[in-house]
Amino acid sequence: MKKYAWLIILSFIVGAGLGEGYWKGELRLLADTAPGGWNREPNTIPYKLAALQGELALNEGEWALDFYRGIFPAKRTNELSLDARLSHEGQLETWLSSPAKQHHKCNRPNPRCGSMIGVGLLIEDIGTPSSSVLLQRYVNGRIKRQVLKCELPPPSKEVNQISLNYAKGLLTVGLNGESCSVETKLGVLPPLIRPGIREVHITNLKYGSRDTPLPLPKPRFLMWLLGGILITGLSMLETKTKASLKTIMTTTAFLGLSWFLCFADLKAWVESMRASWIPWRWLPLLLPCSLALFVKATYYSSRVLRARYSVPFIWGFIPIFLGILILQMAPAIGGSWEKVLASVIVAVIPLLLVWFMHRLSIRTNGLFLLLGLWSMVSVGAYIMTDPLHIWSVMWCSIGACMWAILIWANTWVGQVRAYNWVCLLASTILFIASEGMLRGSVAGRQWSNQGAKTEVNDVFGWISTANEGFSLMEKGEHTKYPDKGYPVSFSNIKDRKRIVAFGGSTTGGAFQNDDIKQFYPAKLEQNLGKQWQVINQGVGGWTTWHIREYIQKKAADLSPDIATFYIGHNDLLTFTPLPYEQLYNAWKRNPNAKSLSHFLGDFRLYHALRHTLISLRPAQRRAAVPLDHAQKNLETILELLPKSTSVILMSEGLSPDPGP
Repeated sequence: MKKYAWLIILSFIVGAGLGEGYWKGELRLLADTAPGGWNREPNTIPYKLAALQGELALNEGEWALDFYRGIFPAKRTNELSLDARLSHEGQLETWLSSPAKQHHKCNRPNPRCGSMIGVGLLIEDIGTPSSSVLLQRYVNGRIKRQVLKCELPPPSKEVNQISLNYAKGLLTVGLNGESCSVETKLGVLPPLIRPGIREVHITNLKYGSRDTPLPLPKPRFLMWLLGGILITGLSMLETKTKASLKTIMTTTAFLGLSWFLCFADLKAWVESMRASWIPWRWLPLLLPCSLALFVKATYYSSRVLRARYSVPFIWGFIPIFLGILILQMAPAIGGSWEKVLASVIVAVIPLLLVWFMHRLSIRTNGLFLLLGLWSMVSVGAYIMTDPLHIWSVMWCSIGACMWAILIWANTWVGQVRAYNWVCLLASTILFIASEGMLRGSVAGRQWSNQGAKTEVNDVFGWISTANEGFSLMEKGEHTKYPDKGYPVSFSNIKDRKRIVAFGGSTTGGAFQNDDIKQFYPAKLEQNLGKQWQVINQGVGGWTTWHIREYIQKKAADLSPDIATFYIGHNDLLTFTPLPYEQLYNAWKRNPNAKSLSHFLGDFRLYHALRHTLISLRPAQRRAAVPLDHAQKNLETILELLPKSTSVILMSEGLSPDPGP
């Protein structure tokens, strides 16, 4: 038993890590689920940015709210209380009666919503922490918000105890032991608890006389114990296969990755990977198990081929049948004919490979079983990548079979004729199959330059877009609208004062509007009259870095009396492997990289590798123009402009507002 001691210790530790991964996943799942008897507002934001959520640790028994997604009960009440913790620069609105415009029932025409009144408490830790009691109406298409005279302390950095009570025309608001009362009317809509963009955690939620059950996961220690016992038991069973202890311990050690993933910001990592199909909450459980199973399957596949006894041909049909059964139950595949076609593909490819190798008089003992096993594994990979096209299963099955061929070749390395050519051919087909499988999946759509046209806060269009922008910056040639990555040409009108408007797509973004006169600089010129000329120099995707480089060349030609800068979004919410300034310098040093990056940009596997490298950087350093770079850019711009130029700096109005 002593020789198994280290295996037992290792297995129990990594098993406890899997238990921790399960506990963390359940904790997050419960926190993101609406409380019992409550509903959560729909997600109107296509892609969340975890970097903007703050760093508030989640405790047991808390619900997590973020990105303006409020929760509300089915019925109205005159009494509401809760405890809340704010992130730094966070805010929380607690409406005893939600404003009409902010409630789901009033997002469509409803005559009852026109004159309804919302009353509630706003606490925020943005700038100077503050608390205020709000009254809000939605009248004739306009929101009218009023701050009521009601003195309350600022919110606490720890837990904030909030209560609202309405009786006989009097609203009593309590915050951290202090309270105030105001006379007001109460609307007929139910309560609404809504955060800002930062994450807010709430607990001890009560409305009316009803307590809301807390979202408590299973006991943490119990999950550790069960995970440790399960993996230890499986490892001891594995010793019965006569595998060496060293091999068992090495392949089991991959499960230890769970401990590291439990303490990582997995949501930010998944977003950096642009892999929205990955269930990030369960990654500490799924990723280590997948790696360990893959390594163990590869090892035991080699042992199957080395078996001294003959492996019956019929055994190969067992995993193929299981793979087909999984395909039939998979919701990822559409109609019945598609399921039939996918099943035929999974069954036929291994058979064709074995037949072909028999024709070449190649040793195939156990090979059909091996191909069948990996074909079944490919079905799981196919489903997990959220496929969009049935032919993805063909590529997935081919790729899995090529991996089996590589195992076969390396098992009989001394006996395989043309070993190098076999491995090269199998590796090449494996690469092609992986690329083909990704192209027919959600993964492939997100890992592509074309994905930039459908995703908000684009991360993957930087290769072609950035290099094209660098090239246009070097040429310095103006174009007509649509601008195609460089400001439109302009003319000098004498006897007029000049405003030059700089910015991104909100100032003059190509292809978003039919005419450049639809943007605000043209409207500004119309309102100011003939004594002013307003020149639109906005370009979709431009940052403070682009504007700085442009002004260095064009300051004398532009010569503005007033320069406006409507910027911020592209600087901070575009992620690149390196800041634009460093990318530009690298681009100038290595002109061959221009065509190479354009060529590589067509491969999904290249994008997967690139996103992996990006995701290894801290979230706050993935911005195309980090904050310190943006500050230096603005300082340089001020120095480059004529001293007589007045400057107006505006932060872009967005939904959601990334002000924090």
